Amino acid sequence: MSTVKPHTQVMGGLVTPWPPHLLIKVHPSLFIRTTCSKILLPPGLYNYQRNNGLKSIMAVKADSGTFDAIESHYQMCKPTNFEAEGTKGKKVDNMRWNTKVKKTYTSAHRKTP
Repeated sequence: MSTVKPHTQVMGGLVTPWPPHLLIKVHPSLFIRTTCSKILLPPGLYNYQRNNGLKSIMAVKADSGTFDAIESHYQMCKPTNFEAEGTKGKKVDNMRWNTKVKKTYTSAHRKTP
């Protein structure tokens, strides 16, 4: 990674090596993932600025390696896990406390007497 200079031109934009000590606040599922043979860069994480102005993180792996092996060398913030709070499978009522909703039925869903 030290051989890659900041703002190196690649297909579709510019890359800058991501410092291993810097915290990554983006979930790895949002990374742009590619291999060394496609992008011609050594394995690692890069700050990727596209030509259209969008910024993202590019993960580059060796052709025979894995993305998990690359990402394990970097500090990621913990992803927010909503399912850990016990809300999985529960119906959440998002109605405001001061509103009343009138139940209406269409002809196909009319209650039978």
